[in-house]
Amino acid sequence: MKYQTLKAQPQTVQLAPGESFAGEVCTIEAQSADVVLPAYSQPLPEGWMLISVQLRVAMSDQEWEDQALTEPYVRLEDGRCLRPVDSYSLGQDTGSLAEQSFYEDLRDQELWDLLYMYTGEEKEGLLYYLVPEDTASLTFCAENRTSQDGQLQSVGEWKLDVEVDAP
Repeated sequence: MKYQTLKAQPQTVQLAPGESFAGEVCTIEAQSADVVLPAYSQPLPEGWMLISVQLRVAMSDQEWEDQALTEPYVRLEDGRCLRPVDSYSLGQDTGSLAEQSFYEDLRDQELWDLLYMYTGEEKEGLLYYLVPEDTASLTFCAENRTSQDGQLQSVGEWKLDVEVDAP
């Protein structure tokens, strides 16, 4: 006799900017998405811009396995999902002191160590994403996985408008 394991579909939780999504490993709050570098900036690929998503992350007090925490991603309106980019990699080809200073400022605000936070630790900062230049809104997604085996339980989704600072 054959047995089949039925797996429940993960629950999707719709959130407004500033609302918290509590998971087994951490609680995440996505606040806003802002353009950091507009399209046609160096060293961005043509037709892409760099945005930041402002986050607050609080790790739970329980121990967890590596597969239980995944990087949050953004989903575009066409269904593509994009992982965060590293500000250090973006700033490698800069030559001027002004550009080097700009990327150092980005690094100071980046949650680059999100996957290496300790239990009970809290941080605020930014994650950076390269998105197409015509992106006006996106869905920021954070997954809730079980702390022991990394099984996907639910996904928190924040619909964020991409804000462009006026010159």
